[in-house]
Amino acid sequence: SLKDAYGALALDPAQNGTVYAVGGDLAVYRSTDAGRVWERRSAGVLIGAMAVANGGVVYGMTPEGVVKSTDGAATWKTGPIMPGLSAVIARGDTVLAASSSTGIYRSTDGGITWPLVLDVSSRTLHALFFGANGTAVAAFTVSKDVFVAKYAPGGETLLFATYFGGRNDENVIAIATDQAGNIAIVGGTYSPDFPTPPSAPFGPGPYSAFVSVLNPRGDGFVFSTLVKDVYVNA
Repeated sequence: SLKDAYGALALDPAQNGTVYAVGGDLAVYRSTDAGRVWERRSAGVLIGAMAVANGGVVYGMTPEGVVKSTDGAATWKTGPIMPGLSAVIARGDTVLAASSSTGIYRSTDGGITWPLVLDVSSRTLHALFFGANGTAVAAFTVSKDVFVAKYAPGGETLLFATYFGGRNDENVIAIATDQAGNIAIVGGTYSPDFPTPPSAPFGPGPYSAFVSVLNPRGDGFVFSTLVKDVYVNA
């Protein structure tokens, strides 16, 4: 029996009760009775995630790329090198593999070819799954922006919520309001296109401090400027 689960778990959608899991000994196990009894199928391949496609073909994610088994996880065939994988999913004949280094790869020919279908390099993957009607959904951290929300007294009614920033990351250090209700935000940005008026006294460098003031309605700036190459911290 499988005593300790390592983390990887995959159901065979075409075979009721068939499930695969990686055990605490890093071996791959299979159950054909919905997890009551487990059979040790293979060992020696470090698998972090699995997915089952049509025909009971099992795909596994390894540190080097995707491996494939056509005999119920007893043996594995190595595929192309795809470093930095963080997820693998399958539906029908379509298999998707996500890499935080490059993006999302897709195979529709049994894992022979894996073209890159979404180029999202150096981003953290938060979720990858198939939705309704075969739609694939991927959630990556693309960038961090400044987020501001204003509530009425008591904190139960949201008056507005907004965000701003550039194509790279921003971080907020402090926020305050004045007597007129204007909202001042201080932080830092890596974005060369951070929103500032053309008359801003300092242009953006690799990293700049920013001071931005929103009006009380949150729909426009009263003031926004950058201080080049100045790092701010709490």
